[in-house]
Amino acid sequence: MIGRGLILAVVAAAVLIAGAPAVGVAQEKTITVFAAASMKNALDDVNSSFTKQSGIKVVASYAASSALMKQIEQGAPADVFLSADVDWMDYGAKHNLIRNDTRLNLLGNRLVLIAPKDSKVTEVKIGGMKAFYLDVSGTYKHKDAPFDPKSKEELKPGYRRLNVHYEGKNDAYHIRLVGPAATVEHYKKGFDEWLKNFKK
Repeated sequence: MIGRGLILAVVAAAVLIAGAPAVGVAQEKTITVFAAASMKNALDDVNSSFTKQSGIKVVASYAASSALMKQIEQGAPADVFLSADVDWMDYGAKHNLIRNDTRLNLLGNRLVLIAPKDSKVTEVKIGGMKAFYLDVSGTYKHKDAPFDPKSKEELKPGYRRLNVHYEGKNDAYHIRLVGPAATVEHYKKGFDEWLKNFKK
């Protein structure tokens, strides 16, 4: 559930980020929000609730955080910028495109590792960061287009998958090697060596 706290946080950001005075927002009854595409479903609900409560219309534009920040840099008018990428918010701060005193972290996420009980999971270091290395074998369920309901699934027995999950300071990484067990075993040494030298 999206709580009232999030709605109020968005309102505060709308008034302050672009330096637009509160009076202007009240007069125009509209605020413009640039937000990461991944936030569309949740933010559409927040925008609708906010408009009903305040009478202020929210005009939302959704795209990649990088594309939106570049538009702002080129002069596109926006009252609020909601980024899914910390680096692009940092970029905006560095180039004086946002008001730093209004910047806040609203949401976050974490990688969750789900694996069979008998899987081999070990803790390793990747680029100086703690990571989890999963080695699992079995029947692989393959789908060319995972989110296309018309895409057919194909079961591939005798497969092996090596997964590495780790979270850096601003980013989360998921690295994998998957294929027939013999093929994965053949390339495993090189994969492990590459991981040792991995840098962001």
